[in-house]
Amino acid sequence: MRVFIFSFYLGMIFFSSLSVFFLPDALANRCQKKLLNSTDQMIVYLKELVEQQFVGEKQLIRFLAGLENRKIINPFSIEEVQSNASLYIHREGFEEYLNASDFNFERLIAWVKEIQKEKSRVHVKRDEARVETEHVYKKIEFHFVPSPHPFEVQVSLVTQKQWVELMGNNPSDFKNREYATTLLIHGKLHLMQPDNPVESISWWSALEFANKLSESRGLKPAYTDVNVESGQYKINSIDGDIYKTEGYRLPTEAEYASLLYDFKKILTEELKDYIWYEKNSNYETHPVGSTLKSFIINGRAIDDLLGNVIIWTQDESTEGNDKPNFFRILRGASYISEEEDLFFTTSVSFHSTLTGNGAGIRLVRSILK
Repeated sequence: MRVFIFSFYLGMIFFSSLSVFFLPDALANRCQKKLLNSTDQMIVYLKELVEQQFVGEKQLIRFLAGLENRKIINPFSIEEVQSNASLYIHREGFEEYLNASDFNFERLIAWVKEIQKEKSRVHVKRDEARVETEHVYKKIEFHFVPSPHPFEVQVSLVTQKQWVELMGNNPSDFKNREYATTLLIHGKLHLMQPDNPVESISWWSALEFANKLSESRGLKPAYTDVNVESGQYKINSIDGDIYKTEGYRLPTEAEYASLLYDFKKILTEELKDYIWYEKNSNYETHPVGSTLKSFIINGRAIDDLLGNVIIWTQDESTEGNDKPNFFRILRGASYISEEEDLFFTTSVSFHSTLTGNGAGIRLVRSILK
């Protein structure tokens, strides 16, 4: 299934500005129809907010402190609403529950503590995914994939820190969120979420990054004579065959499809364990490898094959392509993808010079015989 460029680009703009996908009033009405008591209604509502990541650790701690003092307080502070407009509707929706008087505080306390326990399990997984040293972050690593054209694939998406180390800048929109820090790299301070995927990069800048990584490791770059204005570049192999290049490059659409092929069965109730998408992402990127489970390929965990950010591929798109090389194909899914769009055959056509905060990269390298 191919999604046209226009719907993808507009979707980027829409989803980055609007993060509300269920209405508290509608949910309350459903609860009332089922004749739930106030405690049950509260749990249903909070569960929905937690699953969609509107309620995090700070909100749970705030809410629990009130419960332990036999008070129901709004978990969303005024300051949070002022800095994140998407929380306004949920703060207002929660106000409807504050006047109820028949809450079972013991049951609510037990439920919140169970949720905190589950969230702690997620953080343990995340801490295990990154090396347990405060100043050590994800490194660029590759893993062999058997194929008619054997190649090795990057085990995680390219991160913001990895990008800054080679490119000297951080174009990402999601650089100042939960995991933000300022790192001194090559004599310059950079604000970033080091292990979050880099995004807001064009197809052409992805080629530049791939070439710089190749040069840093003593490999012949896969691309030469790159000219963005004319839309021209050359494949750096004897006969121009992308599969015969020595250096790092973008995966072909066929290569990425092959990585995903064996995992159709995962698109079940376990989806949120493998993929950051619109139901669990809070409409932002997350540290690479921070899902509870990872795709396993040839005995190795390959993180974020779907979700977090959709990735640029090598392939040119034929849709709306008035100039050679100006429209390229992206594969995978991103933090704004809806569940019904998480098909392993889905691809997106996007202008190669444009950027979006849902698009990033994962590199591969051919294994030459």
